[in-house]
Order: sequence, then structure tokens, then C-alpha cells
Amino acid sequence: MSKVCSATLEATPNSCYKFKNWTNAKGVVISTDNPLSVTMVQDTTLTANFITTPTTNYTLTLNRNPANAGTVKDNGSYPSGTKVPIEATVTDNCYVFKNWTYPNGTQFSTKQKDTVTLTKNDTLIANFVQVTYPVTLIVSNDIGGIISYIINPTLSPPIIPIMAFISKKTYLVEFRSKSKIDTLRFYANDTFTTKAPILKGYKFVNWVDKDENVISTDDPIKLVVVSDTSIKPIYEIAKKGKTEKIEEIIKSNSFSFKASANNYFLISFEMLKPYKMKILLVDSKGKKVRNVFDGRAPKGLLEKQVNTKNLAKGEYLLQIFIGDEHYIGAKIII
Repeated sequence: MSKVCSATLEATPNSCYKFKNWTNAKGVVISTDNPLSVTMVQDTTLTANFITTPTTNYTLTLNRNPANAGTVKDNGSYPSGTKVPIEATVTDNCYVFKNWTYPNGTQFSTKQKDTVTLTKNDTLIANFVQVTYPVTLIVSNDIGGIISYIINPTLSPPIIPIMAFISKKTYLVEFRSKSKIDTLRFYANDTFTTKAPILKGYKFVNWVDKDENVISTDDPIKLVVVSDTSIKPIYEIAKKGKTEKIEEIIKSNSFSFKASANNYFLISFEMLKPYKMKILLVDSKGKKVRNVFDGRAPKGLLEKQVNTKNLAKGEYLLQIFIGDEHYIGAKIII
């Protein structure tokens, strides 16, 4: 008597194929079942037949925001179901990677390296954000005063709040509070210029950092922001003597400014007494472009013409230093 055996056969298709049927040695279709249970009473040959399936390819598009901050990979066309590795690389040290998002803003991942399973055409955006550093200016001696910053803000002056994020254009901003500390945040490699407040009874000496190390004796001081920064103006008590009020030097409401023909504008005010004075015109980066007056102004009407020929259009700052005690600043549009 022949021995009877049973077996279960299963055919597994490779990618891009699907199972069709089982046939015997003569090519006769035995079954389309998969898996297939068979009863064996003799040697038997069965063939699993497969047919190709249409391959659907999908496109993965990777973009950068902003485009100059880094690179992405791998864009391309892949068969449906492919797990595609993606990677964002920072190429500008002023930026850090933030996340991957879909074009509608929905977040996909916060990993620089990740995997996308393609089941449709898809687009992802690698987002980068600029590195920022805080710059803290500390007022000396608990006296307060006016600290003027020439900075590069995205916001429009004069409303520049504490902790504003700053870049692009240049403006003069003044904080008139008596707060000991004002802090702003700057993008890496931004520059800013600040002048020590003129404080009655005190003379500026130098700038120091948070550890009291001397940074500079320049006033104004210009810094390039490459790390967290703290600066503080240091003063010494001025020599004793009478400090005159500005109203005792320049007649109140006598300051006049008007444009004149042939690339000039005219400034004038009435001096109540002879006094040391310096008048400068500086550009938006704090660079001196005109030395208008430097000397002892006589009593009476002082008129000065400022030549604007060959100056680029834009914002400038007229700086008037009256002795060592007083300062007037006026924004000029050319």
C-alpha cells in the first residue's frame, strides 16, 4: 500500500510580481489557491507561476527654507512603497536646522536624518533658523541715562521692544528708561554701534564685559556679534566745576533744519555764549561721512551748510556734541 502524505505549499512573489496559479509537469493548471494544500501519493512536480504587475513610481521633492542655509537629499523618483532616507545639512554657520514640514506648514519631523515611505508624490521642506545671540548693555552706577543703539532690525523703528530679533536695515534706537540692563538679540555676524550715555557729573572711561575686562576705550563702540555679549560703560567722577544746562548754551527752540538747493541742507541755532562743539553727519552704520564743525562756536547765530553731494540716498544721523555734557541727534533722509 502506498503511503499518503499531505503538504502545504506557499508561493511568495518578488517585488513587481504577483502569484497567478499552480501547474503540473504537463502545464495543466492545478489551482489558483495560495497557499495550496496537496495530498501526495507519488512523486509530483508543481510549478508556481507569477505575472508582472505594473510599477508605479512617485516623485519626492525636497526644498530648503531659506535656500542659502543648507542642502537636502535625496530628491528623485522611486517605486511605490520605497522607504527613502532624507537628510538636511547646514552649510551656513549662521543657521541651525529646525524641522521638516509639508508645503501647508504641517510638521513631518524634527530629525535632520529621517525616512519617508512613498505612497504618492510628496514634497517636504527643510526649515532652518538663524542663530541669535543676546547683547546686554548694562548702565553704570545705577544712574540710568540714554543709551543709543545703531542696529539692524527687521522691525521698523522707533518701536523696538526688548528681546527684539534684529537684522536687515539700520536705524538709531534710544532706550530712555532707568533700567540697569537692556537686552537685544542679534543674528550671528550682525554689527551694531552704541554710544555711552552722557551722564551729568561723570566722564566716560571705557567699555567692559560682564567679567569687568576692558573691551575698548572707543565711544561710540562698534561690535560684530559672534557670541553672547555683555558690555558696560565705565565712568569716573568728572572734575568738580559748574555743569551748564543746555538751555544756558543754546537758545530754546532756536534749532532749525531745512533743505537748500544744490545738494545742501542748512542747520542753524542761536548760541547764548561761546562753547566747544562738534557736529558730524554719520551713515546708517555709524561711519562718519561729513565733519560739519569742530571747534569753539561763537555767541550768536550759528549756521552751517552740509554738503550731501555724492552721498547715497538713505537715512543718516546728524550728531551734535555740545562740550562733554550734552548731545543732540537728528535723523536725516537724503
